[in-house]
Amino acid sequence: MTLEPKVSVILPFYNAEKYLAQAIESILNQSYHNFELLLLNDGSQDNSLEIATRFQSKDNRIQIYSHATNLGLIPSLNTLLKKVSPETKYIARMDADDWCHTDRLKKQVAFLENNPHFVGCGSNMAYVDVEGNLLQNSNLPQNYPEILVLSLFTIPFCHPSILVKKSFWLNTQNNFFYLSNFPYAEDYELFSRMLLQGAFCNLPEVLYFYRRHTESICYQHSDLQLNSLKLIYQQNLQRLDLLPTERELALHYQLTRNYKAESFLEIKHIHDWLNKLWQANQRKKIYPNQELWQTIKNIWLKFTAGKTFLGLQFGIFFAKSRFSVYQEWDIWQKIKFWIKCLLKV
Repeated sequence: MTLEPKVSVILPFYNAEKYLAQAIESILNQSYHNFELLLLNDGSQDNSLEIATRFQSKDNRIQIYSHATNLGLIPSLNTLLKKVSPETKYIARMDADDWCHTDRLKKQVAFLENNPHFVGCGSNMAYVDVEGNLLQNSNLPQNYPEILVLSLFTIPFCHPSILVKKSFWLNTQNNFFYLSNFPYAEDYELFSRMLLQGAFCNLPEVLYFYRRHTESICYQHSDLQLNSLKLIYQQNLQRLDLLPTERELALHYQLTRNYKAESFLEIKHIHDWLNKLWQANQRKKIYPNQELWQTIKNIWLKFTAGKTFLGLQFGIFFAKSRFSVYQEWDIWQKIKFWIKCLLKV
């Protein structure tokens, strides 16, 4: 029987008594058995530590560390990374208010063992409510080129679903620790660096269940998170020798969100920025051309679909754009398009 490679699962928690037991149980009940579960109590003031200790008394794969006061997620994650066992081959993340599929570690380890050119993988996830009821499944990109391109706009992983080779993550030359100057977006910043050094993928299966609730970071610290995102954008765009204005940074953020452009000027700003991104990458060659081209075309289509009410000015601009699907249309599609532009419908 082949010995399973060792996995270190790092799980920090702070005042997590509502959901911590389910998170821990979902790791202890894995069909994959050779792991250590490294817990860190970040100064909790509720019964979280007692819950964790109760599990530790029954399973010697659990180790618990503590901060006397609440230092925050970033110092906690970095502390746990330094506690990983020397025998570990893979490092997995886990959050205290979520849970994962029984076969999560088994499937992720098997993938990396069978595909050694990858340094890490995540998976698709299911969003659940506070009661654990399914809300919707994610549709994350699976292949590395698409993931790399998406990282230019947003985080391409469910952070706590990842499994990464320790030899890559803790390589001293890489210095892949979480940085304190990107609060509430530290995962995105880390992956923006990691993806330039190694290949990642997302497994198509839903192996992680991500709980949405009003106590989560995206609800409580949205302003700070947005500031961090803008700093990450600046960092990523500087690699393309771009120095975006505040307006361009705000627009870049909106490109993958629910922003709706309702004027021709807004449409033109979007096109100008997408064109600037494309031309910058032609010079620097950081992101794969085919995937970046398709991503830009998809973004352009998203913001221009149904905009014929903006009239002929929009129609002419759309038809001339290098990113448009206009040239792919047949004659009847084009005629219909121009009639709608003339009538502004």
